[in-house]
Amino acid sequence: PWALLQFQPDLRALTVVRPPDPDAVGEAAVALAKAGAGFLLLSLPARVAVAAEPWLPLLAAAAERSDALVVALVEETPRSLAHASSLSLAVERTTWKYERGELVGLRVRITCVKNKVSLPGRVAEVEINYPLGAALYPATSVGEVEQRWTERESAVV
Repeated sequence: PWALLQFQPDLRALTVVRPPDPDAVGEAAVALAKAGAGFLLLSLPARVAVAAEPWLPLLAAAAERSDALVVALVEETPRSLAHASSLSLAVERTTWKYERGELVGLRVRITCVKNKVSLPGRVAEVEINYPLGAALYPATSVGEVEQRWTERESAVV
């Protein structure tokens, strides 16, 4: 995506794994962490998150040994996942953002629910803009698009 261009991502190293059942999710995540994957993004439906208890300790140990960052996205946090996490954030959409009748983003409230290195409870209001800049300014660089967003006093996340 154009918004990531400034970070020069190497998307050739991106792997999407869709295991067939909840047990395979844990096996795949543990194997990737042991293999040294630097970042794992787990999108866990409720039925998978609830069944995560057997493999979470293995995943946490493998991630710690290999210095992997594991981010789990869940709708409801089961007790086992809450216990295993170092940082838990609750994200709540507060409102949609419209400009000239078009949906251009949303505003969210992010609350720190758990933090092992600091006090939880902090709250931040964040505005997330959808990447309209790529369609509106195809010939300009990302920096120029961000400058225009900044001039309009929008937060680009």
